[in-house]
Amino acid sequence: MTGPLRSPRFAAAAGLFLLWCAAAAFLAVWFSGRIRDWSVMTDEMQYAKLALAVAETGSPLPSLHDTSVSLANQLYPLLLAPLYGSLSSPDAFRGAHVLNAVVMTSAALPGYLLARQLLPRAWSYAVAVLTVVMPWMVLTGFVMSEAVAYPAFLWAALAFHRTIVEPSPRRDLVAVVALAVAILARTQFSALALVLPLAILGHELGGASPSATGGGARQRLAAGARAAVGRHRTLWALYAVGALLAVALLLAGYRLFGAYETTVEEGSVLPWGTWWSAVEHVAVVGIGCGVVPLVLGGGWMLASVVCPSRPERRAFATLSLLLLAALAVETASFDLRFGGKDIVRDRYLFYVVPLLVVGAAAALTERRRGPTAVGAGAITGLLAAGSLGLAFPTFPGISVDSPVSILNETLIDQSGSLGTGTFVALLVLLLGAVLVLGLLVAPRLPLAVTLFAAVLVFSALMLRSEVDRILDGTGLSGRPLAGPPGEALDWVDTVVPDGEGAAVVSFPLSTAWGVSAIQWWDVEFWNNTVTRAYGAPDGNFTYTPFPLRTLEIDRTTGLIEGTADAPAYLVVVPGDPRFGLAGVAHASSSGLRVIAAERPYRAVWSSRGLSTDGWTRPGIPASVRAHAPLGAPAAVSRIRIRLRAPEEAEARYRISTALADRSGVISPAGTAEETVLVCVAPGSPADVAIRTSTSALVPGPPLFPDPEPHRRVGVLVGPVVVERTGRACDAA
Repeated sequence: MTGPLRSPRFAAAAGLFLLWCAAAAFLAVWFSGRIRDWSVMTDEMQYAKLALAVAETGSPLPSLHDTSVSLANQLYPLLLAPLYGSLSSPDAFRGAHVLNAVVMTSAALPGYLLARQLLPRAWSYAVAVLTVVMPWMVLTGFVMSEAVAYPAFLWAALAFHRTIVEPSPRRDLVAVVALAVAILARTQFSALALVLPLAILGHELGGASPSATGGGARQRLAAGARAAVGRHRTLWALYAVGALLAVALLLAGYRLFGAYETTVEEGSVLPWGTWWSAVEHVAVVGIGCGVVPLVLGGGWMLASVVCPSRPERRAFATLSLLLLAALAVETASFDLRFGGKDIVRDRYLFYVVPLLVVGAAAALTERRRGPTAVGAGAITGLLAAGSLGLAFPTFPGISVDSPVSILNETLIDQSGSLGTGTFVALLVLLLGAVLVLGLLVAPRLPLAVTLFAAVLVFSALMLRSEVDRILDGTGLSGRPLAGPPGEALDWVDTVVPDGEGAAVVSFPLSTAWGVSAIQWWDVEFWNNTVTRAYGAPDGNFTYTPFPLRTLEIDRTTGLIEGTADAPAYLVVVPGDPRFGLAGVAHASSSGLRVIAAERPYRAVWSSRGLSTDGWTRPGIPASVRAHAPLGAPAAVSRIRIRLRAPEEAEARYRISTALADRSGVISPAGTAEETVLVCVAPGSPADVAIRTSTSALVPGPPLFPDPEPHRRVGVLVGPVVVERTGRACDAA
């Protein structure tokens, strides 16, 4: 029987589709679909909230806390939006992990097609398998953009290669669209906009005949530039349109790089040590993928660029080397300036591994093995040198930034007295020598099968070790990552009526920053009704980098302007010493309270003169002011104020109002509760002054993960309760 169903192309497509389905199903069932809790904050929350905003507004533009934000990497939230728009947050979280497995394993498709530009079908299938069996597939266990960025990068590389080899207006257009999709997947890929024209120019220079250009370097460069421009007019036109659009967005105040704007604004983009750090980053990725792809693939790429080769091979080698260099330098620059030099963030660089695998397969099919062997030897030396200075950090679980660091424990154990860097360098030299010798003398097919099996087993074992650690581990929240949480995480959603929204007014629940941060992250991450955040004018205790709205309290009326259409429900800390908002207690959990707030928001009371976390300060008077509702008669309010002394010193205080004045002493770590009566009328608030005559050293306020310096304080104020008694002021 003949026909389209028996054609080699159909069989190849069917096989590739089955590989994708099998890999996605296995990864989702074995690993990603079993994840129950977050690991990386606030990255995972950002993508979840961006997805929820898309689902609720119907707009593809990024929005956080009901505020438009400048973010380029919006592709992943767009894919998540149907899940977060139709499911509860915990169910959407699990669905996102299943989707991660499906999307990330789809990289087998562009991986196969990239290989087919150079290799036969069987070899290309091998590349597709290694594309989805790699240590970095563990990133499907996190609600982060790597899952969609990985296939997007490979599709862009494929589109780039095709238009470099056989330029046409259609292929130029496809390449630019693929570039845009890659940037939407991950802002980091903005660097690809520079790689494409450089790869075109490099390919044209490599293909220019010295005799046709006069033989001089300047003439060859001019001829290559003319060919690059002449054969890609559509590409340059689209680049010009893109440049004009970027300028227009900048003039309109849009931040093209969003949260990553600081990476191009702060300091030199090429700080001291960037180039060698880039080599070390490549070394880590090379070790993580089993050495073979980098040594053979990198060696073949060097040989194909230096020595004459077929156009499609020269184009692939040129493009791959530029992509590897661009991402390595970009990642090294980021790590040196913002991340610390002791950890290599290989999750920013692993995207190039399939290109190295294709290059390794091409090396094994290359007829001229001598140049490839020389190139492999050069890469071996560079890889060994780059390994010498690596820190080889270890982590109790798994590092999301450096998944392959899980190998470091084994390398450290095996290195003995040599030192880990020296041991790894010698091991690389040995493996490189074996690979070079194999290239020169070993039969092609047995060598290829052996190396494929070795890399496959190594990658599978690495991935299994990573998965086991995550499934058996606990997250920052203290809950098991793959087990039931033991509590209702979406408790706010269950108490807020349908159609209503909620906002957080965060304040510490502990003197440890991390404890409070985790609890507030949980509230916002697991509850879809929480769409906005409010804070005090000092901007402290926000716990997320998302847009924050300030509660500016009118000191005369207690009203807060601009909150008439604010969320009807607020999540607050009952003991917040900064202010108390009018509303009815609706629900509570884990030290937090949900109130049905009056709108516009109104402060029942507000404080002044306290430190940001509620302590009085020596020599600085503090006060609590009670406010009356608008339209209410003048009446007596009862104010109850709890005071606490420092842990290791007694505290002396004085409480005074317009008609009363009394003092007290609190023993170390003890508390006292003072109750006073004041007359409060609309527009005529009443103050209770608090003064302390003693002071003691206590830790600084929990503003950041690292402790703040100690400071001198008097007493800790809060909680404060203000109740209107209903009695007329004269009667009182």
